[in-house]
Amino acid sequence: MRSATRLVLAALVAGSWLAASSAGAQGWRAVAGTLDQVSVGCDGTVWGIHPSGRIYRHEGRGTWAWVRGSLKQISVGSERHIWGVNADDAIYQFAEGAGWRRIRGTLASVSAGCDGTVWGVHPSGRVYRYQGDHRWTQVPGSLERVSVGAATQVWGVAPGGSIHRWEDGRGWQRAPGAARQVSVGADGTTWAVTPDDRVFRFEGAGWRPVGGLVRQLSVGTAKEIWGVDASRRIYRFDRNAMPN
Repeated sequence: MRSATRLVLAALVAGSWLAASSAGAQGWRAVAGTLDQVSVGCDGTVWGIHPSGRIYRHEGRGTWAWVRGSLKQISVGSERHIWGVNADDAIYQFAEGAGWRRIRGTLASVSAGCDGTVWGVHPSGRVYRYQGDHRWTQVPGSLERVSVGAATQVWGVAPGGSIHRWEDGRGWQRAPGAARQVSVGADGTTWAVTPDDRVFRFEGAGWRPVGGLVRQLSVGTAKEIWGVDASRRIYRFDRNAMPN
C-alpha cells in the first residue's frame, strides 16, 4: 500500500557497484537492502521477500515500503499482476486497496506475466495454468520452477536442471543447457542461473555468459532485470554500465 511504512534497508550502500566476489562490475548495480527473493514486472514494478517472510515493494532510490502479509515466494507481472505463495503453499493475489486475496489451490511457486497470465508448480511438480475464478488447468509435464513473461513467453526448469520452453500446440520444447532457475520477460528476454550462480542470457540458439554471480534473478523486460546474490544483497542490471 502506498501509505505503508517506508523502510530503507541499509544492508548496502545505494548505487555502489558489485564486488568481484559476487556479480562483478559487469553491469550490475547494487540496490540498498537485503532480500531472499526479488521480482520485477514489465513496467518496472519491483517487490521482494525478506528472509523473515516480510514483503516489500521498491519505491525507488533504495527505499522499500513494507506490505502486510508473509510469503515465501512472490511474482510480479506488472503493477496490476502480483501473486505469491506462503509457507503453507497457499496462493494469494494482490489488489491495490484490497490487499491479499486467497486463491483456491496449493502451489509451491507461482509466476505471473505482464498480461495477467499465471502459471504455477505444485509441490509434486505438476504444472498448472490459471483460468480465472479460482480455476486451474493442469498442463502436461513436470517442473521444479516455471517463469511467465506473457501468454506466449513461458519457460521452465525440470528436475535435473533441463530447460524447457512452452509452445501452444507443441507443448514443452527442450532448450539447450541446464540451469537452477530461468526467468523470461514479457518481450521474450530470457536469462538463467546455473547451480554455481553463474548468469547467462539466451540468444536464440544458445546461452551467452553475462558475468557476475547471483543466486536468484528476475526478468521483466530487457531493460528490467534484478537479482539477489548468495549473501541476499540486491542488484539491478544496467546494460548501459557494461564496460566497453
